[in-house]
Amino acid sequence: MKMIFRIPVTILGVQEKFLIVCRDGQETVQWLCEIAYQRYAEKHKTKTVNYCFVARRITDGSLLSLDDHVEQVLADNEAIEIDTTKHMNDDDDSFNVATDEKRHVVRLDGYHLKSSDLVRLGTGDYQIELPDETWTAVRKAREVI
Repeated sequence: MKMIFRIPVTILGVQEKFLIVCRDGQETVQWLCEIAYQRYAEKHKTKTVNYCFVARRITDGSLLSLDDHVEQVLADNEAIEIDTTKHMNDDDDSFNVATDEKRHVVRLDGYHLKSSDLVRLGTGDYQIELPDETWTAVRKAREVI
């Protein structure tokens, strides 16, 4: 009899868990990550981007190989957390502010940073900008040191 694995998956920086059902445990950790990210993208209607995944068991923080089979490294109902990193191509100009009109600016002054700002920064669609008064405070702090 094949065992069904139910794996709660959390995406780093997202306050939701996605329960992924593995039919026989032969699915890979990479597959778990892709399904969780796909569900997140569908729910939030975000564009899908090719990502590299890093997966860790929540219980002990162990880093999981993406090629491992679920039945080899996880128990039923054992939660994992995944982190995503965008694949970088040589011809990818998404980080070029001059050519990317979709990029937004988040002004960080050190007093008004919210968790929602951090989540937006994690999408890669935002650029950090420091106001002049923040740069002045940084210079003064450096002089003290």
